[in-house]
Amino acid sequence: MDFATSSHRQRWLYTRTGLTEERHRLQQRVEEYYTRAADIARSFDVTEDLVVKQEVALLEGLNFDLVVHSPYRALQGLMQLSRMPATCLDAAARASFGALDALMLSDAPLLYGPAQMAAAALRSGFKAKGVRARDTAPAAAREM
Repeated sequence: MDFATSSHRQRWLYTRTGLTEERHRLQQRVEEYYTRAADIARSFDVTEDLVVKQEVALLEGLNFDLVVHSPYRALQGLMQLSRMPATCLDAAARASFGALDALMLSDAPLLYGPAQMAAAALRSGFKAKGVRARDTAPAAAREM
């Protein structure tokens, strides 16, 4: 039996567009079969909390690692690199963390990386407190 004509093996050969199409097809199937934790709990006659606790154990059993990078650490690092007087920095830090909190409640974490969000929050905090931060970003970039 020839490899190219084997229908069994040929279904595992994908081109780049074939892989993209297969990925979209699988994503649609997963979205079609979304089940809420409350529905699962009701079908097994257990509490919803128990289902959610078991989800973590299941993901650990599958060796699923979720890595989350927080923009708050990046903001703290940028604050340390800013080399500003403590009096100006405290007020600007509070304003920057407030701006970052507002960003975290928007679509920004889905669109931008943690460093970009931290830089935007730092700029917003400095601007809100009237601190001139024009020299801060280039100095921080040199130190990194």
